[in-house]
Amino acid sequence: MKNKNTIQKKDVKRFFLTNLREAAPMLCFIVAYFVSFSILENMTRLHYYVISSPLDHMIPFCEVFVLPYFSWFPYMVIGAGLLLFFDKPEYRKLSWMLYLGMGAFIVISALLPNILYLRPETMPRDNLFTHMVASLYRTDTPTNVTPSIHVFNTLVMVNGIARSQEKHARARGVRAFFFVDGILIILSTMFIKQHSVYDVAAAFLMFALFYIPIYRPDLLPGKLGERKLLFHSETAPLFQPVHHKSLPSGRLLFCAFVCFFPLGCSGRSAAPESLFFFRISRRLPCCQLNLKKCLAIL
Repeated sequence: MKNKNTIQKKDVKRFFLTNLREAAPMLCFIVAYFVSFSILENMTRLHYYVISSPLDHMIPFCEVFVLPYFSWFPYMVIGAGLLLFFDKPEYRKLSWMLYLGMGAFIVISALLPNILYLRPETMPRDNLFTHMVASLYRTDTPTNVTPSIHVFNTLVMVNGIARSQEKHARARGVRAFFFVDGILIILSTMFIKQHSVYDVAAAFLMFALFYIPIYRPDLLPGKLGERKLLFHSETAPLFQPVHHKSLPSGRLLFCAFVCFFPLGCSGRSAAPESLFFFRISRRLPCCQLNLKKCLAIL
């Protein structure tokens, strides 16, 4: 009996340590992300790009959508935990999507500071939900909104759960919950005036951009499509390269993000024409995707 209890304790400890080791890069990245975002939020800029669309003024303010908006936080934790415990290959791909998307958001916000003027000056109604929205407005400034991380991360999670073949994720109720709540979360960003339609569209575009190298590297041109990418491996851990020419490991990407961020946070607003790497990227063969192959995703 003692031997059985000892074996069970060892199994539980091994299970905990294995998942903690797997989740450690994401936990470190989240800390770095929130520190970077906090710096951006408290930084005074001389110039902001105003984000506005005619459709934004046609969407009514609906305070009840604050509930799905706040549900985003447990939504992400539950979804990531489900894949972490039961489908590690899919969790690694999801992690790479979050690394790239959230890292790109920080860089975009640092180089192209943007602001939103859609929030109502006074609440049209007085109820619990409007008080929740007012509290959100006090803690979250209307700056650095493009692309919407709420929308991008939701798309990543819906995609991860939908692609998983693990029995827990394939359960009808689980997939229905993540799909329905995901749609409500995306809609909530516009109905409580936290984001513009442009922010949502930019999040969809960024998701499509990062989806190709992570989930469909075969759509990349030339040798990039033939190469076995690190995050496309079904078996390799995140920190162990599967090919001597594969992309940098998660640790290297994390360090590069932390080191690069201060360069973009110099306190000066950058004009699009000053971003020389945008002009250079158009000349790089690796940035030219085969349109016909890309359409095969749809």
